[in-house]
Amino acid sequence: MDIWRWVNRAKRDLERSGHDRLAQLIDDLPTLVCDDEHARVEAVVPEALALARAARNPWLEVFVRHWALQSRVLHRYEAREHLAEAVSLLEFANREQTRQCPQSVCVTQDLTSCYANTDGPGYVQERLEVAAETLARIDPSWPCYECISSEYASALSDDERHEEVLAWLQGQIDRAVEAGVERVSRFEEKRAMSLVALGRAAEAWAIMEDYEVRSTEGA
Repeated sequence: MDIWRWVNRAKRDLERSGHDRLAQLIDDLPTLVCDDEHARVEAVVPEALALARAARNPWLEVFVRHWALQSRVLHRYEAREHLAEAVSLLEFANREQTRQCPQSVCVTQDLTSCYANTDGPGYVQERLEVAAETLARIDPSWPCYECISSEYASALSDDERHEEVLAWLQGQIDRAVEAGVERVSRFEEKRAMSLVALGRAAEAWAIMEDYEVRSTEGA
């Protein structure tokens, strides 16, 4: 599943219809977030959001609000301050006109990360529920499959359910392999952390050693 195809198409459509500024902002925003240019993110988000709404394009509104939360929550850890926005965005992203937008799935990570960084153990049930609902919508071909699976495992870990973490992640690995996914995540770090918590340090060490060898071979 290519979750960026529609974005590239939308940028071309915007340029053809004279919305060059919005097309440029849509192109710039993810790069600014990933490059930790967060002051510039805050400067462009209000304009991008206003232009997306003026263009009556709810998918682009989901996109802009999602990347704003990626900056604020996953990069700057301002979870408590933006929890209400994450809840609001999940609701907006699951409306009839936005539910098919690929980034409506990504919004789940915004909310679960808000919950985790605000009070991970206190929000375990909410995190499990929203992650499970989202995973039911997608298959292992989605890049989101890995990150949402990780969010589910993190919630189990915060609840000290480490045996469940291991079983859950192995199940997710098996599903991806059965689906023929070319590059299957093995969730090495999360599995190793749970093994250490269970007193199985030797197994954790073996997993990370194997990961290092495979990473070196693939470099």
